[in-house]
Amino acid sequence: MKTRSFMRLVRALSDRRGVTALEYGLVAALAAVAIITAMANMGASLESVVSGISGKLTSTAAGIN
Repeated sequence: MKTRSFMRLVRALSDRRGVTALEYGLVAALAAVAIITAMANMGASLESVVSGISGKLTSTAAGIN
């Protein structure tokens, strides 16, 4: 009986599928952090562009009235 338990333990410790899944998880988490950072930076830049356009439209509209 102890031999079967020992063999199961040996098989479980030598199984590399869990390690591969963990590596994919870490890569996915790193990619998510990179995407979130890029989107946050792009959002700030986009906000300044839209604010500039809004200001020009407001001054143009004031000149028409």
